[in-house]
Amino acid sequence: VAIVATGGLSHQVHGERCGFNNPDWDAQFVDMLVNDPEKLTEMTLGEYAELGGMEGSEVIMWLVMRGALSANVTETWRDYY
Repeated sequence: VAIVATGGLSHQVHGERCGFNNPDWDAQFVDMLVNDPEKLTEMTLGEYAELGGMEGSEVIMWLVMRGALSANVTETWRDYY
């Protein structure tokens, strides 16, 4: 069984914040996705947009994917570029 989510981490492709990235938030999000996903469900869409840019809300798809997994997961690989 494979469970896959798509979407980018922090980014914004239009408007005043075009080109925005937040690598610190990206790392924090992935840490929370592995270790404390329920905390991510407490965030508003506005908070996701502020931290991750307007397109950064795509990570909600990652959270949906995480909900399909057991509470305890093991991170086997992480690469960021």
